Amino acid sequence: MINPNDGTADALARAVAGQFSIEREIGRGGMGVVYLARDEQLHRAVAIKTLPPHLSYDPQVRARFLREARTAAALSHPNIVPVYTAAERDAVVYFAMGYVEGESLADRLARDGPMKVAAIVPIIRQLAGALGYAHEQGVVHRDVKAENILLDAHGRVMVTDFGIARVTESQPLTATGTVLGTVQYMSPEQVSGEPLDGRSDLYAIGVLMFFAVSGRFPFERPNASAVLVAHVNAPAPRLRDFVPDVPSPLDDLVATLLAKSPDRRLSTARDLLTALAFMSSAVMDGAEPNRTLARAPVVPLAFPSPLSSADAQQVWARAAELQANTGAQIPPARFEPSAESETRGYTPAIVKDAAVDAGIDAKYVDRAFVERAAASQLPVAVQPGDAMTRRPNVFLGAGTKIELSASFDGELHGDSFEEVADEIRLALGEMVTVSAVGRTLTVTTGMPTNRQGGMPRFIQVHIASRNGRTTVRAFEDLTQLAGGLFGGLGGGLGFGGSAIIGGIVASSHGAPALAFAAVAATVLSAVGTARFFFARTAKRRREELERLVQRVVTRARES
Repeated sequence: MINPNDGTADALARAVAGQFSIEREIGRGGMGVVYLARDEQLHRAVAIKTLPPHLSYDPQVRARFLREARTAAALSHPNIVPVYTAAERDAVVYFAMGYVEGESLADRLARDGPMKVAAIVPIIRQLAGALGYAHEQGVVHRDVKAENILLDAHGRVMVTDFGIARVTESQPLTATGTVLGTVQYMSPEQVSGEPLDGRSDLYAIGVLMFFAVSGRFPFERPNASAVLVAHVNAPAPRLRDFVPDVPSPLDDLVATLLAKSPDRRLSTARDLLTALAFMSSAVMDGAEPNRTLARAPVVPLAFPSPLSSADAQQVWARAAELQANTGAQIPPARFEPSAESETRGYTPAIVKDAAVDAGIDAKYVDRAFVERAAASQLPVAVQPGDAMTRRPNVFLGAGTKIELSASFDGELHGDSFEEVADEIRLALGEMVTVSAVGRTLTVTTGMPTNRQGGMPRFIQVHIASRNGRTTVRAFEDLTQLAGGLFGGLGGGLGFGGSAIIGGIVASSHGAPALAFAAVAATVLSAVGTARFFFARTAKRRREELERLVQRVVTRARES
C-alpha cells in the first residue's frame, strides 16, 4: 500500500494513472525513488523510478535522470534490467523498467555476511558479462556496487541503476570538479576526474569481490575524503590478509583488478571472464555453493569472443537437433567458420538465453558450444602405420593393408567408451563388435552388409589412453577385396573371355599364334582393369579411414 503521506508516490500515481497502478515503495536512493507498480495494459509487475520533488525541479538532475533511462533502454542483455518506457507528465519525470523479484547483493551480504568463493564467482561471471556488453556499446556504468546488483529468484544477476553511466564519447553532465560515484567503489581515475573507460568498472568489481569475500572494503577510513585519498595513493591490501584461506588465484585476480593504473588491470570484462574460466578448480574446493545461484545459467567459455549471426544460428540449430534427438547418438555437427568481415555481436550468454527463451534446454546449448569448441581445434595429424611402410604390391597396384593413427592430449574415460563405439558404428553403418579392457577400447567389423553388396569390410579401431594422451589406430584388411576383384574380374572375365575369343579367332583364321595373342591381350586387359579398380578403391578406403579417425578423435575429445 502507498503511504498516504508520501507526496512523491501520490504525484507519480496521478501522472501514470490509466497506464500503471502504484502498489508500494521498494527502494530509495540519492537520485530517485523506486516503486512496485502494475502495468494495466500488459498485466505485469514493473518497477517505476521517479525523482523526489526537491530534485525534479533541478534541470541538471532531470537531464541526468532522463539520460539514465535512455542509456539503459539502449542496452539489451539478459543480465541488465530492461527499461520499457520513460515520460514526463505534470512535472513528474519517471521511467518504467523490469521488476526483479529477489534482493540486492547488498541485502544478501547484510543478512548472511561474507560469501563463500563458490557463491560469489557465478555472480561475478554474470556481472562481467553484462558490463562487458555495456562497454562494447560504449557505456561505462561508473557506479558498480552491491546495491546495484540484483539477484532474482532463480539466481540470475541483474545490473541496474545506470544513473551516472556515461557514453564514452559524451560530455559529463556535472559541474566542473563534481565527482559522481560511491566512494568505496570509485577507481583512482574516477576520483581524480580523469577520462574513464571499462577498466574503471573492473576496479569496482575488484572492490566488490574483496567486500563480498572478506566482509570489509579494501580502504576503510573514518570519513569519505580519506577513502578517496586512499583510492588514489594507498596500496591496496591483499585479500588473503583478511581471509587467509582464500585461494591464491582469486587473491591474485582481485589484486590485479585493484591496481592503481588502469594499464595494470585486466583490459576488458571479457578478459575477466576468461580469467574466471581458467581459474583452477581448487578455487571451489571446500566451499558451499549457494543453492539458488547454483541453478544460474553458466555459459561455456570455450568461445569467449562474440559470435556472428551465422555462428549463433549454427549453435541454435545444433542445440535444437540435440534436443529433438534426445537419447539417440547423432554425428557431431559441422560448424562452418564465418567470414572475418561478419559483425560479431552475439555473446555466448545472449546465444544461450535466446535458445532457452525459444524452449531449448540449456544443457543442449552447452553441448552445442562444446562441439563447436572441438570443431575449432586444428585437426590432429593422421599418420600411416607400420603396415603401410612396405612397398605396395606391383601386381595389385596397391597394398592390401591400411593402417592409420592419430594422438591427442587427454585421456578417454571408460564411461565414454559406449558413446565413442556408437560413433564408429554410425560412421561405418555396420554391426560392430566392442571390447573394452582397462583404458583400451577395440571396435571390430566384419559382418557383410547390404550397403557393400554383401562383401564384408574388415576394420578394427583401437583406442588407448596412457599417460595423459590418447591414441586412435584404425586398420583395414583389403585382402578379400583384392581376391574378389582379381579372382572375379581378372580371372573370370580374363580367362573365360579369352577362351571364347581364342576359339573364334582360331576357327576363323586357323592361326594359333594369333589366337594366343588375342587371349593374352584379353587377360592382360582384364587384369589391368582389376588393378585399376583395386587401386582406386584402396585410395578411397584410405580416405574414408582417415575421416573415420578424425571423427573418432573429435568425439573422444568431447567425451
